[in-house]
Amino acid sequence: MEEMKFQESENKERPVSQTALVTTSLVAFAFLCLAVAGLYYAWRLRAQSDELVAKIDQTNASLAETRSQRDELSLKLASLTATTATSATQPAQAETGAAPATPKPATAHRRAKRAQANDPRWKQVQDQLAEHQKQIEGAREDLDKTRSDLEGTITASHDELNGTIARNHDELVALEKRGERDFSEFDLTKSKDFHRVGPLSIAVRKVNTKHDYADLEILVDDNRITKKHVNLLEPVMLYPANYVQPVEVILNHLDKNRAGGYISVPKFKRSELSAIGTPNNSATPATGAPQPGAGLISRPAQQP
Repeated sequence: MEEMKFQESENKERPVSQTALVTTSLVAFAFLCLAVAGLYYAWRLRAQSDELVAKIDQTNASLAETRSQRDELSLKLASLTATTATSATQPAQAETGAAPATPKPATAHRRAKRAQANDPRWKQVQDQLAEHQKQIEGAREDLDKTRSDLEGTITASHDELNGTIARNHDELVALEKRGERDFSEFDLTKSKDFHRVGPLSIAVRKVNTKHDYADLEILVDDNRITKKHVNLLEPVMLYPANYVQPVEVILNHLDKNRAGGYISVPKFKRSELSAIGTPNNSATPATGAPQPGAGLISRPAQQP
C-alpha cells in the first residue's frame, strides 16, 4: 500500500520538473539572442565611429591644404602689390623733372588756322567741297522737278481713268456717246454657272459687301481666268485674241450674293482694223461709219 502511494507521488513530481526545464531553456535562449543582438549593435557602432573618424581626418587634411594655398596666394598678392607700387612711383619721379612748356590752346588754334589759310591744299579742298555742294543742290532741284512732273502725270492719269469708269447707268450712257467703245451691262448672282456678257462669259463666285470686292471667274477664248478680290470700280484688263486694245470688266455695284457692272469692249476687232488698213475694190463701209447696233448699250445680263 505504501509502495503504491510512493509511485503516485513520483508520477506527480515528474511533470513539474519537465516544465521547469523547458522554461529554463527558453529563458537561456532569450538571453543568448539578446547577447548576440547587443554584440552586433556594438560592432555597427564601432564601424560607424571608425568611418566618421576617417571622414574627419580627410576634412582636416583638405582644410590644411586650403590654408596653405591661401597663404601662398597672399604672398603672391603682396609681391605683386609691391611691384606695382614701385613701377608707379618711377614715372612720377621722371615727370617731376624739367617738363617742356606747352603753348596755350587758343594760341595753338590760331597758329593752326593761319597755317591752313596759307596752305594751297586746303584751298583746293574748299573748292572741291563747294563744287560738290553745287552738284547736290542741282540734283535736289532736278529731283523736285521730276517729282512735281510725276505727281502731275499721276493726277492726269487718275482724272483720265475716272473719266473712263462709269459708276452707274447714266455715266455709262455718257461714255457710250463718246463713240470710243461698246458696253455691255450685267447683273449676276453668285453661281457656278457662266453667263455670256459681250465677248466674255462671267461667273460670280463670291461677294463681300463689307469690303466692296467680289471673286470672278471669266472665260476668255476658252481659257478660264480666276480674278479674286476685284474691288469696286477697279478695271480688270483682259486681252482676247481678236482685240488689239484690252477688254475691261468693271464692277460698279454690289449687293448680297449679287454683283453688277459692265464690260467695255473696243469698237473694232483686230480683223476689222486689218480690213480697214487694206481696202479692196468691193464696196466697204466708210471708216468711222456707224455699224449696225453700234452706239447702243447692250441690255444687262440678269439672273432671276
